[in-house]
Amino acid sequence: MKKTISINISGILFHIEEDGYTALKNYLDAINQHFSHYEGNQEIITDIENRIAEIFLSNLKNNKQVITADNVSNLIQKMGTIADFKAIEQDMGTEEPQTEESGNDFYKYVTPPEQNAGKGYKKLTRLVNGKILGGVCAGFAHYFSIDPLWARLITILLLFSGGLHFNGLHLPFFSEGFEIDTAIGWWTIIAYILLWIILPVSYDKPEDKNIKKLYRNPDDRVLGGVGSGLSAYFDIDVIWVRLAFVGLTFAGGSGFVLYFILWIITPMAKSITERIEMKGGAITLSNIETTIQQNLSTENTKEESTSKKTIARSFSVFR
Repeated sequence: MKKTISINISGILFHIEEDGYTALKNYLDAINQHFSHYEGNQEIITDIENRIAEIFLSNLKNNKQVITADNVSNLIQKMGTIADFKAIEQDMGTEEPQTEESGNDFYKYVTPPEQNAGKGYKKLTRLVNGKILGGVCAGFAHYFSIDPLWARLITILLLFSGGLHFNGLHLPFFSEGFEIDTAIGWWTIIAYILLWIILPVSYDKPEDKNIKKLYRNPDDRVLGGVGSGLSAYFDIDVIWVRLAFVGLTFAGGSGFVLYFILWIITPMAKSITERIEMKGGAITLSNIETTIQQNLSTENTKEESTSKKTIARSFSVFR
């Protein structure tokens, strides 16, 4: 029998073992102390706590109600510690003999086990926790290990696509040519409704951080950030994405329609963790700090360019 403690993380109540609580408290205290000097540190801590809550929720399955010390250890292994990337920054190219100390064992880096090992076959379900309408697209996305946004985009394009016309088909028992007209949009609606009915419901919140997610980039946008978000997703220069949209727009207007649809269905990368997911990185403390520093350098560059424009305008008065 072990003593449990009730804690509130990201507005969710968890019951955690006492030794797990001690380890988690030390971990969060180290995070708070490290990020306390950053501007907007409360938002950073909130993002980290949201991520911790997601991982803990994924552990509470099959009527399990308590977070164990092993769950906390796995969390630390997955997200990393402050000591991990501090050691990398201080000594990038040298290898030092490892000396184990009892007081520092908590901050040792341990490579997490392979997440896909031992998994059985996937089952196609409707994901209620990731749904917008019925969870069908989210279920297909999880089954094929892709971002749900692509499944929704394909569904929307099929919904508003035209029809198919088959003329002069020679079928048995028909002396003359047989014509078939069908509307893909209506078949898409019928297929979605049938899948909504026949697919079993799943209330799980699957977590596969190997899936790269598409977001609109708020830091490098001309209109809605769709182009820069796609460039981050496909790891290409943003100029080629924008030229593709412009070319498709002048080639019949499809570029404008596609951009507008992506603008609606693609979420904006507002938090630090979403910015990391946009670039396909794992949500670790090291990546969080790197993203914060990149955002600070971007803001400084914008402030410098704005000040340069202001000075140039003031001098243009004397010309």
